[in-house]
Amino acid sequence: MLQRGALFSSNQLAMHRIQLWLLLLTLFPLTLLAQSRLPKLETLSLSPSALHRLSQMGEAEWITLTLLPKRLSFSAAEQDWIVRYIEALGGSVSTPLHRLMLVSVPIRQLPLLAALDSLCTFSLSLIEDEPLSMNLSRSNQQAGGKWLGINADSVHQLGYRGQGTIVGIVDLGFDIYNPDFRKPDNTTRILHLWHQGAVGTPPAGFTFGAEYSSAEIDAHSVSVPNNAHGTACLGIAAGNGQASGQAGIAPEADILLVVLANTVDTSVIRAFTYLKQKATALGKPISISYSYGSNFGAHDGTRSTELAISSLAGAGTLFSVAGGNNGGANVHIDAVVPPSGQSETSFTTGPNNASGFSFYGHLWYSGAASIAVTLIAPDNTEYGPFGLSSSVQVLTPVRVYHNVYAPNGDKEVQFAIENRPHESGWRIRLTNLGSSAVPYDGWRVHGGFWTSNQNNSRSLTTPSTADSAICVVAYDVSTGHREPTSSIGLTRHNKPKPEVTAPTNVTTTNSAFGGTSAAAPHLAGLGALLLQANPTLSTSEFRKILADSSRRDVATGPIPPHKADWGYGKQYALGAFQAALPKSGQSVAITRTGNFIWNDQSGQYGVFLSFVSEDIDQVTVEISPNTAPSFSGSAKAVKRRVVITSVGGSGTFSATLRIYYTDAEVAAGGLSEGNLKLYRLNGTNWELKGGINNPVENYVELSGVTAFSEWAIADPMDHPLPVELAAFYGNATPTGIALSWTTASEIDNAGFEVRRSESGAAFETIASYQFLPSLKGRGTTSQPSHYHFLDVGVKAGIDYTYRLRSVDFNGIMHDYAHTVTVRFSLSGQSRQYDYALAQNYPNPFNPTTVIKYSLRESGWVSLKIYDVLGREVATLVHQPQTAGEYQVILDAQQLSASGIYICQLRAGAVTKTIKMMLIK
Repeated sequence: MLQRGALFSSNQLAMHRIQLWLLLLTLFPLTLLAQSRLPKLETLSLSPSALHRLSQMGEAEWITLTLLPKRLSFSAAEQDWIVRYIEALGGSVSTPLHRLMLVSVPIRQLPLLAALDSLCTFSLSLIEDEPLSMNLSRSNQQAGGKWLGINADSVHQLGYRGQGTIVGIVDLGFDIYNPDFRKPDNTTRILHLWHQGAVGTPPAGFTFGAEYSSAEIDAHSVSVPNNAHGTACLGIAAGNGQASGQAGIAPEADILLVVLANTVDTSVIRAFTYLKQKATALGKPISISYSYGSNFGAHDGTRSTELAISSLAGAGTLFSVAGGNNGGANVHIDAVVPPSGQSETSFTTGPNNASGFSFYGHLWYSGAASIAVTLIAPDNTEYGPFGLSSSVQVLTPVRVYHNVYAPNGDKEVQFAIENRPHESGWRIRLTNLGSSAVPYDGWRVHGGFWTSNQNNSRSLTTPSTADSAICVVAYDVSTGHREPTSSIGLTRHNKPKPEVTAPTNVTTTNSAFGGTSAAAPHLAGLGALLLQANPTLSTSEFRKILADSSRRDVATGPIPPHKADWGYGKQYALGAFQAALPKSGQSVAITRTGNFIWNDQSGQYGVFLSFVSEDIDQVTVEISPNTAPSFSGSAKAVKRRVVITSVGGSGTFSATLRIYYTDAEVAAGGLSEGNLKLYRLNGTNWELKGGINNPVENYVELSGVTAFSEWAIADPMDHPLPVELAAFYGNATPTGIALSWTTASEIDNAGFEVRRSESGAAFETIASYQFLPSLKGRGTTSQPSHYHFLDVGVKAGIDYTYRLRSVDFNGIMHDYAHTVTVRFSLSGQSRQYDYALAQNYPNPFNPTTVIKYSLRESGWVSLKIYDVLGREVATLVHQPQTAGEYQVILDAQQLSASGIYICQLRAGAVTKTIKMMLIK
């Protein structure tokens, strides 16, 4: 570092060196400066593996390098010099990011990059061989015992992609028209956007900026800064990859954006407030990502932005904040002032900032202590001592603010050195006016570096140290090792921060992106997936999930249970998702179609529901592993009891149901796994519903489910049929089709149901033992038994196929394979009808039931429903009809409550009535 009075700073010398190279490149052909086929690379710091890969490439090939600044970030001037130099070499530069630049050059020009050595270091990335992308960070890949991806892909495969949730990003601009942020129909996924620096109509409750709707964005009438940093963050959290091929973590979440006017606390706090208010108004949970920070503040959760986060976070509102890139940057010091003694910390100033400050520091100590502060220049000139004061104390070139900080009760020292750039030998002295030792912490906010009392821990930036923020640091997605520039925890008062480590150096919507800025939106995207599974998830629950699910590997080493550099470990999306799922017995609000999963008591998948349509408010699932369902004999079913209930709305829905089981439960039931099917308790009877069996992933899945109750898993082929059917016949008669069957033996047979298919359609139950005494079973008998049934509801010229179903006393149903097919060929005129009103079926019923009746003669017909008090509640028929048979369907939505209802048929002078039972 040059001393005061030098003509040029190190940056200026570096730029002059580059300017000289630019001049040489204009005077001499590139071929004269180029090296042999494989250039000498002693001047470039590249790993042995990179050199090996280079040796396999020809001089005509191009290579892409990542340039990393030797300081915290590239300045605009540095970026400009680098771009001009690379272009003079015949190379190209991607959109520069402050923390990295991607440059592509012919291999033969590599030695000439030595001119940039004073500004940056070089990292080789052969993208065409192994792209470092979101595809990798979403995956479950590992290398050499180190996890690379977070396995969000497995969560996506379960149908969880952020639907019904919001991702909120606060940044300095976005490429809002990028197809990665649009739906398949090309409409935007951005619900609203607040541009704080624009002129227009501000959001409700705010007095500046302009708010834009999705309609305005779709009309391409919105213009905002196209900031690479913001676009990359948004792409990682919520891009769908339509254009880039790099889908983010929550690719189907809705999006809310704030374009900051600046990154001062007031602007950021208003942005966070806006996002929370909009999400609340929309009735959706939100996961907010923020990838900026500062070394300003107490690093204990009491900076104003941190207090705002803790105020706004809550059930359904999560904050993921980047921990900063202070690794090795020498930003933190700590020491102890002895009783009645002194402690000094030395530092070197840096370049002046816009305010003329060459160094800006922030110290903190206990509010119970009494300290005097003195600044000492390199020439030993003393400024101070400075006691407590509510205003800034100025002794040029020193400015000091020394006072009590109300939010935490501690005392702070903000001090700045004005217009004294690049001076070494400055000191700050703390004099203890009390009799007890006083520990203190300090952070470099701007310029220079500390030269004593350095401590690389506690280098996290604020507001990532907020109590209600999840702090994220980074690991390199290509190696699995921790990114060395990532900041290190804990907080000032030793709270466990960061919480988790997520991927960085990825290729996303906006090309390559690194730092903890890339890590935070990985976690924000995961937050959206978890909110889809549990919309009321809180910060404390989120933190516990991460602590329980984060992965440890060769790179992290043992984590018992938290480490200041890795947090709880590497982000593991699938494990976090599984931990966030509702548990057995919990009710879940059903606000959309799509997928919902409940875990059983052991924390494993229990029940999966995917709604195709729904008009219900909540679903509760109770799962009891290793518990027999309410079959009379537990050996007849998998030992897993599942009860599903819904409330609210009309109660109508259509869903796919998947019930999981364990191998041990199958073995305990004495079942054959390959033919397991789902059974549903229909009132008092167990009905075989079928389903698709998956013995690899241990579940049975059934589509078209429209009613809930108790469910069970059993194998119909594992149990002998309780009725031995000896004969089954059918024939047409003048009054209908007559069926007869004989049983050789029966076991626990409550009775039969007759099921009919008309011209190949699906089988429907047309008669049951519950209503017809002639169909009641004989219980248990080894003697032959004979049964008869006449189907009068048939029409001429149609083929009817019949099959039988027996029902055990415990409600289990058994369908028999044997069928009979009969054509009823008599003309309708030859049929003789009588006045009749058949018992409705099913009964009890919900939501619908079928009512059949017949008429002997033509005339006026009335079919009405009455409650038990005799009040008319529904009219089903009120018109003239000809002689014949009829059926109508009663929808329970017309009836207000469960109970007994009377169905009355009036035809001429004839009146017929039946009782019906509605169970809602």
